[in-house]
Amino acid sequence: GYGHVDPGLNRILRERFEAMALFCHNFLELQAKTPCVSQWTNASLHTAKSLGHGPYQAKLLRNWTREFIVNPEFIPEHNWKGALGRSHLNDEDFAQDIHLHLQGIGNWVRAQDIVDYTATPEVLNRLGRRKPISLATAQRWMSKMGY
Repeated sequence: GYGHVDPGLNRILRERFEAMALFCHNFLELQAKTPCVSQWTNASLHTAKSLGHGPYQAKLLRNWTREFIVNPEFIPEHNWKGALGRSHLNDEDFAQDIHLHLQGIGNWVRAQDIVDYTATPEVLNRLGRRKPISLATAQRWMSKMGY
């Protein structure tokens, strides 16, 4: 609307703040109906369910909102082992290692070959992962690498 200033949040961060606001609204509404019993957990579960999530998301909502109440500067960051949108494939040495591995297989390579490669203990350790990448991720990587 008029006077709105875009805060420049990415989509995931914006959705998290909107979920936190909905959680607060649900909490106040439920708490007004039964003021003798805290509805904090019930409101988070109700909110998570309405957003298509489960109990883990409800717990995150409670933690993020509690932290935001204590510290209004808090931002529920979106971190997956680093910056948003960062891929292990951005590491040129790692991408080169995948190319070499695929060249060693021959002319007919599959995304599953990358999954198998990332399942080796050395590569898992290098990537800081406990399990290999998914087949869908391997397919995206192959496309990005021009296969």
